[in-house]
Amino acid sequence: MIKEISVPEIGENVTSGTVVGILVQPGDPVAVDDPVIELETDKAVVEIPCPVKGSITEILVKEGQEVRINEVIARVETEAERADEAPQGQAAPAADVVPEAEAPK
Repeated sequence: MIKEISVPEIGENVTSGTVVGILVQPGDPVAVDDPVIELETDKAVVEIPCPVKGSITEILVKEGQEVRINEVIARVETEAERADEAPQGQAAPAADVVPEAEAPK
């Protein structure tokens, strides 16, 4: 599933910032809380984290661009989507299942 990464609320009275660094490229794997971009506000430079695990599919901003809070800055293909799209004849990885006979009582 494709998820969008948006600029989160980063401080009181902060409505926008300038992209000063792009820390990932399309195709890069990311984990939850990995930094995606660096955003400079009136008060500080803040790293914007990735909210999901997956692979970057698209970067929608450029260095020097001003972005607003809640603006979409990138897209990520999550791990769940890749598992769902397993080639036919190959099952997606199964979750660990404990047979009833072995389940703790």
